[in-house]
Amino acid sequence: MNHENGFFINNFYTYRIEPLDFGWDFLTSVKEHLKDIVASIYSKAPLHTETPINDFLRAYRSATETAKLIGWEGDFRNDPCVTFVPDGDYGFGGLARIFIFKQDNNGETFVLSEVRLNYLEG
Repeated sequence: MNHENGFFINNFYTYRIEPLDFGWDFLTSVKEHLKDIVASIYSKAPLHTETPINDFLRAYRSATETAKLIGWEGDFRNDPCVTFVPDGDYGFGGLARIFIFKQDNNGETFVLSEVRLNYLEG
């Protein structure tokens, strides 16, 4: 399936890029980020502890569903990762999420970002 990069689908800008083979160790896995959320929640003991977890899981689920719409086969070569970039206009505490998946079948990399990444649209 051909996919033109930069389309906005389900609240994500979508990108299919050549295999990203290096640098994964500098990213945070989705699993590790969830552990960080839980640790942060229990260290502060807020009244509504499920909100950050549910918000993140909803975003992750939406990212996986959106990736399938642009050709991701649902498999992972590396753990799925998440990173954040500043975005003063976005309501998530000034940070926007970027999910990155590497498909096992051919190594193709899928990037789903809450902000436009113009440099990936080339």
